[in-house]
Amino acid sequence: MRADRLRGYTLVAGCGWLGDAVACRLAALGVEVVGVRRRPHALRPFPIVRGDLLRPHELVRDVPRPVARVVYAVGADERSPEAYRRAYVEGQQRLRDALDRRGDRVERWIFTSSTVVYGESSGGWVDENTTPNPRDELGAVALEGEQAARTPGTTHVVLRLAGLYGPGRDRLVREAAAATTALDPEPSYTNRIHRDDAAALVLASLAHARPPPLVVGVDDEPADRADVLRHLARELGVPEPQVDPALRSRAHKRCRSLVREELLARLQYPTFREGYADAVARARAGAIEPRRSD
Repeated sequence: MRADRLRGYTLVAGCGWLGDAVACRLAALGVEVVGVRRRPHALRPFPIVRGDLLRPHELVRDVPRPVARVVYAVGADERSPEAYRRAYVEGQQRLRDALDRRGDRVERWIFTSSTVVYGESSGGWVDENTTPNPRDELGAVALEGEQAARTPGTTHVVLRLAGLYGPGRDRLVREAAAATTALDPEPSYTNRIHRDDAAALVLASLAHARPPPLVVGVDDEPADRADVLRHLARELGVPEPQVDPALRSRAHKRCRSLVREELLARLQYPTFREGYADAVARARAGAIEPRRSD
């Protein structure tokens, strides 16, 4: 990505775990970037504006002009329909309105959604051509957020991200190291993408001249949860978890992307094996304490 091709500011709304990684990479490339966060954290190589996206008319006064691109990577405070609607729908709509009224001509809008919008629950495959059919209200609100991102006059990209993992998110490694987890008797497929690959996908969506409007952000291998935990146990040198016949197989699906390679030809972490290697090494060195959850 060349910084001179991205004129004007890129606003990263929601500088959390993923948004912060995106903003840091943009700043390192020389792109003008500003982050928005309710509680600014440690010093970053880019300015952060403190503000609430539900009151964007107040915070945009401190956002440099002009904003040409928005990465909307806001997370909900809790797993409730109300929190999801505030984060994914209301905050997004109000930010867009505030920027429009200020006179910013936003040319690209990236919205980080979730594969929760798919209703498949029996291990079938889903991709960009699969019609969303959310199983619950949280998925329905995420789909509303996708619709809010699609407005005339702006190139938009919806990234339906699978489960994010990476530095600091080592739950499965901790479970395997504790040797206390049990396995489902039937396959239970899981889907994931490493945080660094998700950030790279966002940057590619910003840089591409004609990005696809919808991308499923997932690695190259949906994996049975049992296979992941057994692999981690072997790598850690601990007993493999045992099957518990009393467990019921969870709702599951297998995600793939038909268009991701248009943006990102190769992933840094194409499967969970590469993605968890660093966490396994740190666990071996005692830097990750075994426990049930993060």
